[in-house]
Amino acid sequence: MKFLNYRLLLAYPLIILSACSGGGIKLNPASQAKAAAEQSPLADTSKIKSDINDIVNSVTSGAPDTNKLKAAASDILSKDASILSDSGIDKLTGKNPSANEAGAILKKFRDATGLTPAALDSIKKAAASLGQ
Repeated sequence: MKFLNYRLLLAYPLIILSACSGGGIKLNPASQAKAAAEQSPLADTSKIKSDINDIVNSVTSGAPDTNKLKAAASDILSKDASILSDSGIDKLTGKNPSANEAGAILKKFRDATGLTPAALDSIKKAAASLGQ
């Protein structure tokens, strides 16, 4: 069961990333600073995409680079833990009532899989140890 939870943990950001669109509203320079402070945890997905590509390329090459794999795993696990925390989900949903309902469903789904705050802390610690 523990192995299944970590698989689901890696699946969460892939599902969320695939649901996010690349488009957006163009902001004037004065409002960009304010928007940067309120950015969604998924605002910059290029690092996660790069990490996933590194993992796939390393594994399929036949000679995996363990340092790249550890760095990518550290980034992905720490991002997962931050997104799946209560504050991360709240940042994703913002103040939109329908998005808040989706956030509540995501929190229930997260809790049902056993990803408690203690489990998320454990994931953050594992990510930190891989990043060293």
